[in-house]
Amino acid sequence: MTEEQLLLVHDTYTYFMNKFFRKAVRMEITKSEVEQQLKCSITDEQFTEALEMAVRKRAYIYSRDKRPVILQHWYLVKLTEEYVRNLAFSRYTSDLCEMRDNMKKERSVNDRSTPISNHIVPQQTA
Repeated sequence: MTEEQLLLVHDTYTYFMNKFFRKAVRMEITKSEVEQQLKCSITDEQFTEALEMAVRKRAYIYSRDKRPVILQHWYLVKLTEEYVRNLAFSRYTSDLCEMRDNMKKERSVNDRSTPISNHIVPQQTA
């Protein structure tokens, strides 16, 4: 087989495995289990995004290390919890950076105004 054919086979296999994992996982894990671990409620979007990332990570870990514990239910719950936290922190950091950038823009607009003299003693003009 050529390298292109091998890549095509690999991509096809990966596609179907991901599809299989997603279907199997949807029945396996619930949002309430993750919320129970986090001790707070999360949105459906947060759960879905974190679950997709956790499934990918679990598949990757299992491809490297075929330990049965990786396929256990609680392991996926913990991975999903980890990704909910990571995504929340990422969004928080992104929002802070955006706010800082907006503050810089606001300050730079003020800096362009006519300079004001800070001298205590008035200077004579010619």
